[in-house]
Amino acid sequence: MRLFSEGKTPVEVAITLDLPADEVQAIYRDFWELRHTHKLTEKYEQIQYYFPLLLEITQNTK
Repeated sequence: MRLFSEGKTPVEVAITLDLPADEVQAIYRDFWELRHTHKLTEKYEQIQYYFPLLLEITQNTK
């Protein structure tokens, strides 16, 4: 969490701590919640499964 509070991205945290993505994502969600952004966390939980589709649509429109 210290790394996130210093502005590090999830990718940077995963590399620095040599952790798998799912562990870093769980820590990042906890960080969001602790930073009083529980609504953002709730929305992320609702839409996270649509990200691959959104990326595909975005890439196909270029």
